Amino acid sequence: MRRSRPLPRGSLRGRYRTSPKLLDDTRSALQAFAEAGHVDGGHEGICFWAGQEGRMITYLQVVLVPTARHSRFGVFVSDAAFGEVARCARAKGLGILAQVH
Repeated sequence: MRRSRPLPRGSLRGRYRTSPKLLDDTRSALQAFAEAGHVDGGHEGICFWAGQEGRMITYLQVVLVPTARHSRFGVFVSDAAFGEVARCARAKGLGILAQVH
């Protein structure tokens, strides 16, 4: 299924809040991708940050790790895998706000 609207792109702007747990979970996820790739030259990892955007501040709350194909040349998340991550975020009342490598 195709998106009806394109995803926004750009740099993080404004004020935001996160937690040490979000950063620790992100580090763990990306390290797991890297360790999985030691046998063939290293892998790029990917995860998404979900949260809520307020009027004055963005709250980054949860790390979501999609099923991905990855190699030393890049990482690919299928439409279906991204849909699973987006549904998981929505179930928690959150939106996908950032892609992290």
